[in-house]
Amino acid sequence: MKDKAQRLKEAINLLKKIQELPNEFGLFGDDKVYLQINSAIRAWVEDGVPKTVQAPMYRQGRNAELELNDTQVASLALKVLPENDSVENDLD
Repeated sequence: MKDKAQRLKEAINLLKKIQELPNEFGLFGDDKVYLQINSAIRAWVEDGVPKTVQAPMYRQGRNAELELNDTQVASLALKVLPENDSVENDLD
């Protein structure tokens, strides 16, 4: 099991990689997917409870898949959404 220092190190690396993404991904500031990812990462660093977060990014045509666990390195994959998903589904 990872200690808090290990989780924090992984969290910092992951957040740095998110900041390096092209602006068209919109993962910064007050974007709801960014806030959801950031919140999950912060909670994981504090409590160590493994989490999987999936958040559709309709405008970008991606699905953000965040994996936070105690056996593998934390990761975020931005997978292409199936063609039948669209921005109209993002009404929240």
